[in-house]
Order: sequence, then C-alpha cells, then structure tokens
Amino acid sequence: MLGETVTLAQAVKVSGLSMLVVFAALFAICQVLELFSLIFHKRGLKKNAGTVGKENANASHEEGVYIDIENPQNEEDMAAVIAASVIFSNGGKMKNIRIKSIKRVG
Repeated sequence: MLGETVTLAQAVKVSGLSMLVVFAALFAICQVLELFSLIFHKRGLKKNAGTVGKENANASHEEGVYIDIENPQNEEDMAAVIAASVIFSNGGKMKNIRIKSIKRVG
C-alpha cells in the first residue's frame, strides 16, 4: 500500500467501514450502560410508607426516609427535588440554595 495511489472508491470503503465500527462500539457501550441502569436502579425506594407531615418533614428526611423523585408527595419533597436538580446541574458547586416559591405551570 505504500507508494500506491488510493482511489476514491477505496477511500469511501475505508471511511464507511470505520464509521460502522465506531457506531457499533457506541451502540454496544449504550446497551451495557442501559443494562447497568436496569440492574442497579432502585425505583420507588421508600423506607416509610406514610407521607411526611409539614411539621416534621426536615427531621424525617434527615433520618433516612427516601422520597420518590418522579412523584413527590408534597411541597417539601418537590422543593427538595428542585434544589437537588439545580445543584446537580451546576456540578455541585452551589452549596447554599434557597427556594422562595414554586409555581406549577400548566
């Protein structure tokens, strides 16, 4: 191959094969990650089946009560989910965050 000229057809074949290999590898990685999320995901994990009252919401959450982030049961849970989302979206750099109000849209 050294010293030979490469035709356009050969270049297209090599490029196409290379792209096919890369996309196959990415697809395999995607499937492995999806499998990990199915194995290690704890959906709807709750230690306490009852809802937490407003007066002891902070104390109960500090004691290890898990909340379902997909379906928060009350306003305190919704505020905790929003605060965690904002902190996560900023890479954990914001430590002190205060939510003044929450309004539902739609």
